[in-house]
Amino acid sequence: MVKKGKFKLDSGCQVNYTKNESINHYGVFVNKDNPTTGVYNGNQINWEFLDYDFICLDCASYIMEFKELNPDYTDSELDKEWESLYCDGHTHLYGSWQLINGKYEPNESGDYSIIYNSNYNTLQVVWSKTIITGRLCSPCYPGQVDVGSQGDFKAYGLPDWLIYNPNLD
Repeated sequence: MVKKGKFKLDSGCQVNYTKNESINHYGVFVNKDNPTTGVYNGNQINWEFLDYDFICLDCASYIMEFKELNPDYTDSELDKEWESLYCDGHTHLYGSWQLINGKYEPNESGDYSIIYNSNYNTLQVVWSKTIITGRLCSPCYPGQVDVGSQGDFKAYGLPDWLIYNPNLD
């Protein structure tokens, strides 16, 4: 027997949903039973516990391009260039990542893999050992789950110790 249900999206419309069936959420197909990316507001995070050893995609891209344009630079000269960069308003990767064929992929041997957009102060958990539930996000994050909401869609979340709790201040 196939179980059916109704789910309310942010826009207020209702979607009929059948278990193991995917729905189209602003152009991205999502299945309620399979975890998808979880989206956090940066204010929900205990930043003091987050490892500050991150990968800055913008700075790394700049250095790669700089190396191509300046092939005669020594490693120490490249290090000085790297240290001179002001890393603000960039996209950072936190957690466990691996470089495969020139692209960063989540490393599932770690606890989580996060993309942080400092311009919008949002974190996208693209892989984690922690699974949470919530409702689907606004059109800004199609096919992803709003972690701070109540809902039935599974998403990758962060461990409790990384979530800010104002009652512990």
